[in-house]
Amino acid sequence: LFMVDLNLVSDYINGEDLNCDVGVLENNPDFMLEVLRLSMDTKMYELCSDTVKNNFNFVVGIINLFSDDNFEFVKRVSKKYLESLKPPENMFEVTSEEAEDRIHAFEVNILVSGLKSETNIFRMNVISMCLRDETRIEAFRKYCNDPEIREKIGMGFFLIIDRYGTSSIIQDFYAKKFLNKIFYYDSSFLEKSIHRRYHNPSGVLEAGINSTIIDIVRENDIMLSDYIMTHPELLAELRQDISHVIDNWDRYMERVNKFRVDAFENEISKFIDSDDNFSYVNVDGLVTYTVCRTDHEEEFIKYDSMYKKDADTTQFFMAKDFNTLRAIRFASNLMNDLFKSDVVSDIVDDYVDRESEGKEQAIIYDISSK
Repeated sequence: LFMVDLNLVSDYINGEDLNCDVGVLENNPDFMLEVLRLSMDTKMYELCSDTVKNNFNFVVGIINLFSDDNFEFVKRVSKKYLESLKPPENMFEVTSEEAEDRIHAFEVNILVSGLKSETNIFRMNVISMCLRDETRIEAFRKYCNDPEIREKIGMGFFLIIDRYGTSSIIQDFYAKKFLNKIFYYDSSFLEKSIHRRYHNPSGVLEAGINSTIIDIVRENDIMLSDYIMTHPELLAELRQDISHVIDNWDRYMERVNKFRVDAFENEISKFIDSDDNFSYVNVDGLVTYTVCRTDHEEEFIKYDSMYKKDADTTQFFMAKDFNTLRAIRFASNLMNDLFKSDVVSDIVDDYVDRESEGKEQAIIYDISSK
C-alpha cells in the first residue's frame, strides 16, 4: 500500500522542485488521485500515465470525487477506462484477469449510470448486462430439477452472489433492484403489504420496520433477505416510505372503511332485490342486525349517513323461515369478508373466491377507480 505524502502532493500541484522522479509519481494511481482530490483540477488528469488512467481504483476515485461537480469529466474518464478493457479472447474459457475486467466494467457502468437520469452508454451497458443475468437466472430456474435448489432460487439473488461475490457494488445494485421489484412493482404494493400484516401502526413499530421488510423479502428470496440483514443501509428508502405509510394510516383506513360500508349497503340491497322471496325482508333491519352482531357499528355510524341505528331488527331474532335465514347468512358472510383484511383487493378477491364455490351470488363493486 502506497502511503501518499500530502506535502509532496501539494508541492507537485504548485510546481515546486521535487527531489524525486516526477514520472514515477505520475505513474502512481494513489498519488495522482490525491493530486486530483486536493486540487479538484481536471487538467491534472492529463498528466497521469495510461497505467493510471486505466487503473480501476483510480477511476472509481474520480467517479466519487467529481460525481456532483463535473459529470462530463466523469463520463470521459470512465469511457476511456472501459475502452482500455479487452474483451475475452474465448467466451467459453475466460481467464481470471478477463473475469475481473468484466466485473470492473459492470461496476463502473453501474456507478456512472446511477449518477444522472439520462440515457447514455453506461446506462445501456447496465441494461444489457442485467438482461444477460436475468436470462441466466430464468434458464437456471427452468432447467433445475432439484426442488431444494429451486426453492432457494427465489428471485435469483443467490446466483448473483455466486457470480459477483467479489463485488459489493454489483451485489448492492442487484439487492436494490430486487427490492424495487418486490415493493414497487405497482404503486400501492408497499402500503397494502403493511396493512395486510398489521391492523394498527403500533404493530409495525413493535415488530420493527427493518424486521417487517426482511420478512416480506424472505417470502420472495431467502438469500436476499439474509443479505439485507447485514446491509441495512440498503433499506433507507424503504424505511422512509413505510414511515409515510404509518403517518398516512388514518387516511388509508378512512378510504377502506368507506368502501366497506358502501359495499355492504349496496350488496345487501342487490341481494334482496335479486329474488322476490325476499320481498318481506326488512333491508334496514338486516343491515342493523348484522352490523350490531359483528361489532362494526362505529364504522357504519361514521361513514353511512343513512344508517338506521334504531331500525327494527325483531324479524331476525329467532328467525326460522328459510329465506330470512338465507338473508342473515349472506349478510354475515359478506360482513366477515369485508372486514377480514384491511386491503381492498383482498376483500374483493376473498369474496369472489367464496362466490366461485357456488354460494350466494352478488355483484361486487368495481373499485378500480376508487
